[in-house]
Amino acid sequence: MSSASGLESGLNDPNGYCKDLVRKRDYEAFLTSQFYPRQLQNAYYALRAFHIEVAIVQESVSNTMIGKMRMQFWNDALKGIADGSPPRHPIALALYEAYANEKLPSYHLKRIVNARVNML
Repeated sequence: MSSASGLESGLNDPNGYCKDLVRKRDYEAFLTSQFYPRQLQNAYYALRAFHIEVAIVQESVSNTMIGKMRMQFWNDALKGIADGSPPRHPIALALYEAYANEKLPSYHLKRIVNARVNML
């Protein structure tokens, strides 16, 4: 399955996309998730998937400017999530659901992105 088709199918099930990403890229966190209450697991997967997504930017880009552009996407996405209009991206949609249901403070998510930008 290509990355584009994975993202497209993730739009239909953002929480499933995040859970699968965490299972593939951070298996220890996936195992830990089983100890969270069931009603919080989707929010946990959304946060872990977000963390994975911004963490891999540094290792997946060859140019600092491209990395900064990807991080700008996440800054814009977090603003959209807070404004009630998340972008069409599985992780952003899952974060939006977690933000709405669990009242996640976007300030901390923005700090994660800014810290990763500084590491570029």
